Amino acid sequence: MSTPEFGYKDESYYKTPWKTYQGHNADPIDTLDTPLIIEVAPCGSFINRDLNPNQPYVAEEVAEQSIGAIEAGASMCHLHVRRADGIPDASPKTIVNTIKLIQKEYDPITTINVRSNIEGATFGVPLLHQTIGKILDEYGPGYVDMVTTSPLGDALDPRAPFVMNPDILQDWVTFLQDNDLKPELMAYSYKAYPRIKRWLVDTGILKKPYYVNTTCGDHAYFTSGPSTPHPWGALYLASMWETNPLPREHTIQGSVVGGRNWLPLTVEAIMMGYRVVRIGMEDTVYRYPHKNEKIENCKQVVETVVNICENLGRDIATPEQARKILGV
Repeated sequence: MSTPEFGYKDESYYKTPWKTYQGHNADPIDTLDTPLIIEVAPCGSFINRDLNPNQPYVAEEVAEQSIGAIEAGASMCHLHVRRADGIPDASPKTIVNTIKLIQKEYDPITTINVRSNIEGATFGVPLLHQTIGKILDEYGPGYVDMVTTSPLGDALDPRAPFVMNPDILQDWVTFLQDNDLKPELMAYSYKAYPRIKRWLVDTGILKKPYYVNTTCGDHAYFTSGPSTPHPWGALYLASMWETNPLPREHTIQGSVVGGRNWLPLTVEAIMMGYRVVRIGMEDTVYRYPHKNEKIENCKQVVETVVNICENLGRDIATPEQARKILGV
């Protein structure tokens, strides 16, 4: 009985030129070829120690978390600070003291949020005069590099951080840039992008490069874009990346993902080519989407993302590289 033969008897089948593997001829894919800027956010305004006992509050705790994150690979610090009872403290003295503690060890890019319920300044440039203006007047430059803002706002809440229309946003951005501060623009929904283009880019007010963060998931007291179920969060990030009207060559796009699914969606953003990721304990309690293991510290979070980037072959930006990329 003869032994059956498997496969093609005619070896020429495997030697036909057009049947050879072609994958090696593909051009390199450029989505991972730029250094990733990691922006750490140690603390927000709404997650308290009842939700995560490891949540930092006061200046010394926020600075310690920032320093650990920088040691792990972060190059930017998005800073909120709170009182010992957990209430936000956005006073110029507290902000500057926090940054001074960080600057004893490192010199990262620093970015802050400002609050509207300070000395009656509801919104716009009067608010900036009461916050960043006081920092500059009383302490001088060299502490804050960026201030967040958005073309979206809650007009029904007079205490909202952002109450915006074209005139307010244009004056806000002009004030920041006149004081050598870069606007960190937040896109809480898609309509932020066309507004940024119409109100700031087409008018020539916003200086290049434009830095805009796409937000997704749970932030503060609201939800910004879907994060579950898979793949809707990834599709949301992809649509914001691919279809926004800003010129790609002049735009630095970041991702800010809050809630349980922060890690998978941050990895999705990294693989899509987002230039910045904001991570930390600002809007996130758990390390993983499928486990109730709470984040211990921001260094742990940054190390997780750095390890993933190393396996993907994507470099991590140093503070010096981040300043050059963002034009700070």
